[in-house]
Amino acid sequence: MVAQIFMSLLKMLIVPLILTSIVTGVAILGSGKDFGRWGGKTLLYYITTSLLAFMTGLMAVYIFQPGTNAKL
Repeated sequence: MVAQIFMSLLKMLIVPLILTSIVTGVAILGSGKDFGRWGGKTLLYYITTSLLAFMTGLMAVYIFQPGTNAKL
């Protein structure tokens, strides 16, 4: 019961925190020229880290093979 309430409260905080960080970041950038340059770098960073996480997950599944000895 307490754990479910705690998780619900954490989930409620996620969207406002992300929105606030995005708005603050855009406000700091200022002009549109800087925004475009930072937007490209941010997109490249996002794609790179997502690919790295994906590859790490695939390697972990390949090495540890979770669920192979699970009884259904």
